[in-house]
Amino acid sequence: MVEDWETAPIRDSRLAGAREREVLRAAQLYFLDGLTQAAIAERMGCTRWTVGRFLKEGVESGIIETRLLHPQARQPHLELALEEKFGVGDAEVVPTQESEEATFALVTQTAADYLLDLRPRPKSVGLGWGRATSAVAKAVEATWGVPGPRLKTASAPEVLSDVTSAGTVRLLTPQADGGSRSRPGGNPLAPDAPKSKLNAEERTTFSMVEKADVIVFSPGSIRESSNLVRSGVLSVHQLRELYRHGARASVLCNFVTETGELLPKEMTMELPSIPVDVLRKFRYSMAIGAGKERVPALAATLRAGLANVIITDSETAKTLLA
Repeated sequence: MVEDWETAPIRDSRLAGAREREVLRAAQLYFLDGLTQAAIAERMGCTRWTVGRFLKEGVESGIIETRLLHPQARQPHLELALEEKFGVGDAEVVPTQESEEATFALVTQTAADYLLDLRPRPKSVGLGWGRATSAVAKAVEATWGVPGPRLKTASAPEVLSDVTSAGTVRLLTPQADGGSRSRPGGNPLAPDAPKSKLNAEERTTFSMVEKADVIVFSPGSIRESSNLVRSGVLSVHQLRELYRHGARASVLCNFVTETGELLPKEMTMELPSIPVDVLRKFRYSMAIGAGKERVPALAATLRAGLANVIITDSETAKTLLA
């Protein structure tokens, strides 16, 4: 039986050489001469599918080297390393920019783009609280119209007004005109002491988030500047006690140790939280964060298996890998 040229395996050096010349020719016509794959197929006397295969073989063999030189282009080698080390399903790493604000903006926009690119499009997205998720919500809100999902917020502590965007907690509902309507989502937790029981509205908010297709959050560091302290949900003394017992991350009020262990509820004042088993069942559980001070929280979160997607910057990724 005569094998078709387009699918024949490479068995000897002569065929390998001929195949390599075809791959090179297709690459030159595509990248140097600017021909479409259809035009190349006509010129080379093969199918458009074969041209695509030639180009793919060119990349795999090293004949074609693809490089994105834009200063905001993602870093695939760091992404692969994070996926392998922490066992996450997906990682997106963007270059660290000249300023912290520029890096923060790029990371949160990348997270928003990730949501926008999901197919099938999620019907609902659960948002944690904080400055980062607020920035993601604004970016998504600007793009999603009527067909888009609702952005559901987890019940969150109210934070001080001087924290830029950090207290923005909203429920976004697409409207017929393509815009969206927002209203407060979740009640502030009592400022004097942690609250262990949820009221009816908070229970509804949590149940809505638990049914979302995607959850997006920024793991909180166990520092005195934490939103939990700023909001009065926890005192500095309580946070220090949590740190002393090993807490290195706060994930929607679940406290995680450096090795990925969860502190028992009785030790965390039974703060209302999204259950850990629910966090692990989301189709996409996205952790976002940038900056070296976020590394302990991100590492603890990934080791605990509370995120299957991480979006960060290159310097943070390098520190995580180190």
